[in-house]
Amino acid sequence: MRFRLYLHHKDVLMYKCVIWTDDLMVIANHFGRITIEKGLKRGFDLKTQIHSYKKFMDTIYKRKFNCYKLRATDLDLYFYSFFALIKLKQIINPYNDVIILKIKGKRVVPPTF
Repeated sequence: MRFRLYLHHKDVLMYKCVIWTDDLMVIANHFGRITIEKGLKRGFDLKTQIHSYKKFMDTIYKRKFNCYKLRATDLDLYFYSFFALIKLKQIINPYNDVIILKIKGKRVVPPTF
């Protein structure tokens, strides 16, 4: 089953993607763990990572709000940063910023004569 995830920040749609589950904590554990582990392997401690993720997310939000161009990689990194902050317990209630909807199959409407 597939779902579509919509990620908002201060009522601005920041990111949307297709995911495999509707459980937000499973998604946060998967993507957050990957991001945190990569940062630790590069020698950044958790405090530095938290500060960097928050600063990056604020910068991207300001750029999107002011209608500047954003690269797809910036938005991907925003997505990973969001879930890393959930994993590090810096975002207390992520359910206010995320909408997950089930993707329904296409219905074929028979032609009427």
